[in-house]
Amino acid sequence: MAEEGKPGHRRTWGALVVGAVLVAVGIAWWSSDEPARERVEAVAGVVAVEPDPAHYLVEFDAGLTTTEFSRALKQVMWILDEDTEDTNRAPDVVVAKVGTVEIAANLTYDYETTAAVINTIKHLDPADVGPLLEPGPADITLREGGDVLGSARALVDGLAAAGVDTLDIFEGRVRVHLPKLGPDEDAPEVTIDDLSIRTAQERLDTLAQAIRRSDGTLLRAELDADQLDISVEVARTSEVAPTWRTLLDAAAPRTPNLVVRSPDLEIHGSGDPSRVIRFADAVIDAGAEIDWMHADGGNVDLSVDGVDALSNVVELAQDRDRWLLQPDARVAIRPPEPGFDYWMQSTDIRQLRNNLPLIKALWQAGYAAAYQYRTDLDGYHRHALSVVERPGGDAEGGKTTDTLVRILRTGRWPGTIRLEIFGDGLQGNAIAFSTTATGRAQDVADTRASGYGDFVPKWNATAR
Repeated sequence: MAEEGKPGHRRTWGALVVGAVLVAVGIAWWSSDEPARERVEAVAGVVAVEPDPAHYLVEFDAGLTTTEFSRALKQVMWILDEDTEDTNRAPDVVVAKVGTVEIAANLTYDYETTAAVINTIKHLDPADVGPLLEPGPADITLREGGDVLGSARALVDGLAAAGVDTLDIFEGRVRVHLPKLGPDEDAPEVTIDDLSIRTAQERLDTLAQAIRRSDGTLLRAELDADQLDISVEVARTSEVAPTWRTLLDAAAPRTPNLVVRSPDLEIHGSGDPSRVIRFADAVIDAGAEIDWMHADGGNVDLSVDGVDALSNVVELAQDRDRWLLQPDARVAIRPPEPGFDYWMQSTDIRQLRNNLPLIKALWQAGYAAAYQYRTDLDGYHRHALSVVERPGGDAEGGKTTDTLVRILRTGRWPGTIRLEIFGDGLQGNAIAFSTTATGRAQDVADTRASGYGDFVPKWNATAR
């Protein structure tokens, strides 16, 4: 039995030997650092030293002036450089920690600039900085209630005072922001991309001036060589237009890309919003809501609460004096109930005017429908219409194949449409085929939709 146990004993002794070797290596590494560590700890202004195989974390007194900090940093780097030569080890990365700020001490060209940069970030009130262990973008998270715009300006002012000319020190990008309070909430932020420090100061001045003049609260700003993006929130819809114009005026001669958001309206773009504001008033008077729209009247998302409001939107679409959007605007009209994401989505006002009455008639008959019209990149027009029974939406006469065929034949789409009929919910089977408004079913994909197995024959029987 003893002989049989020898392999196990050998494995046990082998594991112990390996463990001992690893411990010895660890002790040897620590011992080789011990003199350097003691000398670093003795440097005036150093609070603590935590060496590990990846880098030294050297914590400095948060009360040091930039001059004192620079002197201490220089001494620490000199000690570790000397230790590198003596021990033939690879150069150490030094991470300087000052309060909550951790940043690689070799990010800049000299100790004075490094110290000034770290002290600049340290004085942002208050901030956490993701550890910058190698050159890379600076991501500065202010604590709740912090001033994002003011802190961004303080940062670039501090960099300017330190003699930094560009954001190359952070690979060209700095982001100052507040932490998100929830997954669906926007946290205010200012991002500066690839700008000289002087240009960043000028852009931040413009932004601060615009915000001060308006009634808005800054949500997001992005500043780079080509663009000034500003996103602002206002408390009331009546403040959207004046805030928009104020932001445009303050940013002149540059034209910023703007987002102004109220609880009931969100406008994007850079044009004069007067026209779309009048359109928004007409939509609201019709009992609908605008989720968002472009200032040039190019795109809009509407939310319509029920068939009465949809009827009013149908009338609005027919009125050329009140439908103040571009003829090729992408319009999405969204229903009040879950199911399809939209009732109708079109880039042609004619399709809205021709087929919104069809969408309304289907809804009144107990069906939800989604109509899509778009111009593909190859220039071909494509129409698609999906129809599904609406639970609890029974209308007079019931939801029958004959009723559905009769209503769909009132459609006025040009050319061929791809038609889908869902008889047992969107997750079930659908009849799918191509057809003109008056023609027969072509390319039929499925006839198994529950309750509508006779749909294709009846559709073909009504063809002209």
